[in-house]
Amino acid sequence: MTRTALVTGSSARVAAVGDALARLGCNVIRVDDPAALVEVCASLGRASVDHYVQLPVDVPSTGDTVVSRVHALLAAGLLARFEAAESVIETLRPNASVVLVAGNLPAQLTAPDDTKARRSLLRVLVQAIVADTAPTPVRAVVADNTRTADEIAALAVDPTAKRLRVISSPAERYPDMDYVDWRLEVLSLATIES
Repeated sequence: MTRTALVTGSSARVAAVGDALARLGCNVIRVDDPAALVEVCASLGRASVDHYVQLPVDVPSTGDTVVSRVHALLAAGLLARFEAAESVIETLRPNASVVLVAGNLPAQLTAPDDTKARRSLLRVLVQAIVADTAPTPVRAVVADNTRTADEIAALAVDPTAKRLRVISSPAERYPDMDYVDWRLEVLSLATIES
């Protein structure tokens, strides 16, 4: 039986992850226009999607103040992800997988950023998806945006596929990081993707 995968996000990300899912034998529905998602989900109907991968979108930095730029990032990025997930919930089949890939960043680094806070909001979204689909079993996880398209696709299709990165990767990426910060980074990787 062919599995159906729905992939949403920015065009380039949707193309790469969609291709990776197709290589794994999925029938891939690609939506890179958030305005089209409701219509696409309505055309799919109830219980028609086996895998939903929600990728980040490119968020423009708009506004004249830092507050307005942060507001734009939250509204067009993170909060829009909640709306997208709400559109998709009815399409999920029993035992479907949902992978939310972190990474909504401001286009210009002129707004303050709190990576842990953004990921915490995605974890809240994961919990909301699981609650809204209960008692139907749905597996939902948050994946790091440093994962490749193939890793994201594997995570969506196979729940045991490389869920945690190698512990040494933060040490290699941040050689000047002290032990306390390194330990927090490693622990956050384990909790984000479990």
